[in-house]
Amino acid sequence: LNAEASAALSAFCVYTAFLAINGTTEAFAYGVARSGKDVGALGVIHALIGGVFATLAPPLVRLRGAVGLVLTNCICMALRSMYSLFYASRYFSVTGKLNKALSGILTSRMMLHIFPHPFVLVLFFSSYLVTRASNNHFYNDHTATGANWMLHALRHISVGVLCVIIVMSAALRFDKELQLTLLRLAKNKSS
Repeated sequence: LNAEASAALSAFCVYTAFLAINGTTEAFAYGVARSGKDVGALGVIHALIGGVFATLAPPLVRLRGAVGLVLTNCICMALRSMYSLFYASRYFSVTGKLNKALSGILTSRMMLHIFPHPFVLVLFFSSYLVTRASNNHFYNDHTATGANWMLHALRHISVGVLCVIIVMSAALRFDKELQLTLLRLAKNKSS
């Protein structure tokens, strides 16, 4: 197993969370954009963030290889999400005639609904640490080339499957939005 590929895949798992948050925030921003000027401003911000990507990618790739490229993408997705949240805050303060404090509260509440329950986030991070340790213990380059590589690989995969089961169980237990979504899907499927 190529260690750089393994590290890049691990980083890519984190990147998918940034993609999801950015997708949610940008969908809102583009959905409520009221004019060509608003859409143009979003385009300008994306172009500027493209410049940030072009500036950060070469040194981070030199330092960290493929992980550096994924890290650059994470940074850019975070910047895009922050602008979309700024846009949402501005939207609520202008369209609803809300004051800035109330607009900030609405944006904060929106952020709380974007992320899973804090306990689930802790389990995500813990699962990352556990699977990383599992990779180092069961499936490093030495054991991957030894006679028992299949046994070590199965142990490592089992640790990953157990982590998925624990995180999903916690998400189903603590994340009310997920529960409601699953109930709606079940009702729609049965009707």
